[in-house]
Amino acid sequence: MKSIDQVLNSADASKSYSASHSAAPSWPVHVELALLSLWEGLIKTKGPSWLKSFGGVDGDAFKSWCKMCSELSKEQLMHGIKEYVKQAEAGNEFINAFIFKQYCKNKHKCLAPAHKPFPKSRRLEDDATKARRKQVALENLEKIKAKLK
Repeated sequence: MKSIDQVLNSADASKSYSASHSAAPSWPVHVELALLSLWEGLIKTKGPSWLKSFGGVDGDAFKSWCKMCSELSKEQLMHGIKEYVKQAEAGNEFINAFIFKQYCKNKHKCLAPAHKPFPKSRRLEDDATKARRKQVALENLEKIKAKLK
């Protein structure tokens, strides 16, 4: 299998792409070639679940990804694919077009907290504080029950 660098810089790929597409899409050739490479890899690794969720390369989801990534350069697309592979190896396999575009633009760090478990409070409550909170909650519950009667 060719590397993403080879796919994007291949003159043969551009020629075969233009020969196989009679109607010109609204995104650059390098975008479709990069996303074809990514899509095929995701189909191989995720299998039927990827196809069921996003469809094949002839589906609407693929076209939407191409449109969304249409202003990205070859270098940005290569960075995005490499970053996704790195994130997937680290266990962060979830991906959608928005996250992929952030990977391409090297702005993915702002998304990281959304994919991590909620951090525990730094402040540990002592037993007296827990007991007070529990008592207040029980009092509020009694007030609500009284209103319902």
